[in-house]
Amino acid sequence: MSRLFLALVAALALAVGICPAQQTASIRGSVQDSTGAVVGGADVRATNLDTGQSLQTVSTLSGIYLLGNVPVGIYRVEVALDGFKRFVREPVSVNTATATDVNVVLEVGDVTESVTVEATAAPLLRTDNAELSTVMERKLMIDLPLGLSGKSTGDGASGRREIGQFTFLTPGVS
Repeated sequence: MSRLFLALVAALALAVGICPAQQTASIRGSVQDSTGAVVGGADVRATNLDTGQSLQTVSTLSGIYLLGNVPVGIYRVEVALDGFKRFVREPVSVNTATATDVNVVLEVGDVTESVTVEATAAPLLRTDNAELSTVMERKLMIDLPLGLSGKSTGDGASGRREIGQFTFLTPGVS
């Protein structure tokens, strides 16, 4: 009996190790000049503002870049190429299992000049898929009212938060 129990525990531990919760996302976008022409070969760097960890890549000949496996956090995205002003955008919020778009327009100028964009804009309309998602802050979830009838009726009035009810907090879900 104890062998079977140990085998089950080992199988469960292996399954948990193989399928960890996804704690990463990606940053992607395009690099263009002020006329709308694509810019290939631009150095793209994302720096986590909390940890200082940096990831970098180079835009393709089509002006596209992708930073994959980016840990969740707040980042500064910098794009540089000789003959253009350095582009800087912060804060860029990267949420779990999402692709954050940062499209870049480089302005012609000296290497010593830089353009810094600082704004907290609302997420843009996603045209690449029809997925609905939202990120809920911990405080929002804790502040939601509880059903206080004391009995479980299947309608969420059990004195606890029903996880299914959180889906209705996502815009567009009814």
